[in-house]
Amino acid sequence: SINVGNTAKMVCNVTDGQITWLKNNKTLPKDDRISVESSNRGRESVLQITNVEASDKAIYTCSASKGEERERASAHLTVYEIPVIFYMFPTQFVREGDTLTLECVARGIPKPSLTITKETSDDVTRDVVIEAEEELQGDYQIKKTVQVGLVTREHVGRYTCAASNNRGKDRRTASVVEVIDGNWSEWQPFSECSVSCGDGRRTRTRTCSNPAPLNGGISCPGPYTQTEGCMLQSCDYEPVFTLTPSNRRVTAGDTITLVVVVDAEPRANVTWHTP
Repeated sequence: SINVGNTAKMVCNVTDGQITWLKNNKTLPKDDRISVESSNRGRESVLQITNVEASDKAIYTCSASKGEERERASAHLTVYEIPVIFYMFPTQFVREGDTLTLECVARGIPKPSLTITKETSDDVTRDVVIEAEEELQGDYQIKKTVQVGLVTREHVGRYTCAASNNRGKDRRTASVVEVIDGNWSEWQPFSECSVSCGDGRRTRTRTCSNPAPLNGGISCPGPYTQTEGCMLQSCDYEPVFTLTPSNRRVTAGDTITLVVVVDAEPRANVTWHTP
């Protein structure tokens, strides 16, 4: 017996005659991995198979013939393969309510057993076997699939795919990660008014933290600040002329307009009079 990938050698010694090698009673296939070398004047023949494959499993016969005389000796080459997990689902990013498919494929000789487990943490961290659909793919390959129709937070975590037979074992891990979209917190109280009297502004804020976006989740839409006008009290001050009329020369019958602008709080009453 031999493991896949190794080199197998079979030696045949005869006292006399021509040596021929057969595989399952047929001529050896043409394969660069298979070679036959003779020595000791043709009395010894070595059959060598490099990089052994599963298809090399067979009965190999050394046949020695001389005239009508024929002698045969056979050996059964058994091929084994340590289990190899050659596909496991990559890290999955999911939201609650999504569908989810987890697949694991392994091969080995003899055909390995295959399990998918999920790590859980109660009082002690342990792996729990997940029920999975099994599919045989040929004599030496097996596939297991876990289908989740409606993802919940219970499905989030680290998964392990483990394959084993009497020649060895293999395992790989991958994770199911929850994608969380952001949501706004409550608005904070407004800040103090920007002025102690008259028209001012005040602002309040909120944060995208209820929850915060995680693992590629969508950030919160809309502004994180809000501003509005405010007035604690009016600002009283004495009237001030910001525009006054200038002296003008006019003739009888002309129409004139005189303009003044007064800044005051509260609003000032303006009266006109002549000296």
